Amino acid sequence: MTDAELLAAIYAAPADDAPRAVYADWLQQRGDPRGEFIALQLLRAHGGGTPEQADREHELVTAHGPDWLAPLPIAKTAAVRFERGFVSACETAGFLDENPAWATVRDVTSVPGSDACHAQSLRVLRAGDGGIAQLARLARPLGVETLAWNGPTYWDVAEPGDGEPIAEVFGRNRVLPRLRRLELLGEVARPTGVVAPLLLPSQLAWAWSSRYTPVLAELVLAVDARSLARWTAAFATSRLWHVELRTEGAYWRPRAWRAILTRDAAGALSQLELVAPPSSARGPASIEALCEGLEALLPALAAIRLVIPARAWELTAADRARITKLVATQGRTTLAIETARA
Repeated sequence: MTDAELLAAIYAAPADDAPRAVYADWLQQRGDPRGEFIALQLLRAHGGGTPEQADREHELVTAHGPDWLAPLPIAKTAAVRFERGFVSACETAGFLDENPAWATVRDVTSVPGSDACHAQSLRVLRAGDGGIAQLARLARPLGVETLAWNGPTYWDVAEPGDGEPIAEVFGRNRVLPRLRRLELLGEVARPTGVVAPLLLPSQLAWAWSSRYTPVLAELVLAVDARSLARWTAAFATSRLWHVELRTEGAYWRPRAWRAILTRDAAGALSQLELVAPPSSARGPASIEALCEGLEALLPALAAIRLVIPARAWELTAADRARITKLVATQGRTTLAIETARA
């Protein structure tokens, strides 16, 4: 068989390790270092391998990775992950074309440019500008389980290049029947220079009522800390099982608090987990807003976990005391404070 035929067999069945193993043997017989790399990664994927073999993997990908990326328009290996010998995750510009090498990619910072794209392995899409609009143009269902979009979260704003409010564009989507996790972590500044408010529950009602997202269970949002209670009320009427609210900041702001709401086995809203930022909070305004939201939703909660990163334990002493005092006013709510593992 030829190199092209062996690759075609892999792209036709990206979940099957057998064609990859055959290709690895074929390459090693010809002295190609990629054969050794594929074999080592297959071994590790099945629970084998040694630390020395892991080091050897790193040596091989450092020396030859750029050559192995040649079939795809990927500029840097720093943002690339290989699994079982082939590209599994990467950052790329523009929509995905019809190159069959996309067949092994599971996690990418783009969306298919057409229904002819080889996207059978895609499970995570990190869509940029125009991404939601492009998804709405597709007809072929994707196996995507996570959609992470860092564009505007003020949903009456038109998406770049589309001209329609984002919520309306997303409502036309037909290609994400397996979507389980939705991440909306961006903000937007209007042309006037005024920063739009963060997402409100009313703007996202389609996420738990639309027939196009029948299995959506997890939602990650950037919200204002004061809206915790409002989001809790919206969460209680949804089908969602897990909602993570990153308060007063998007994913790239390391000082944002995280509020994680979950249901119990019976499906009832039961617990709030507050995770402090790794460094000191963003000043008095941040904790005041957080406590304001927390006070409003306390009657709905049976338990709260306050998780503090070890390196921020001393820095959050005042915050811990304030939250402890607040929870003490609500007799039925229990509070557990713990240190996050390093």
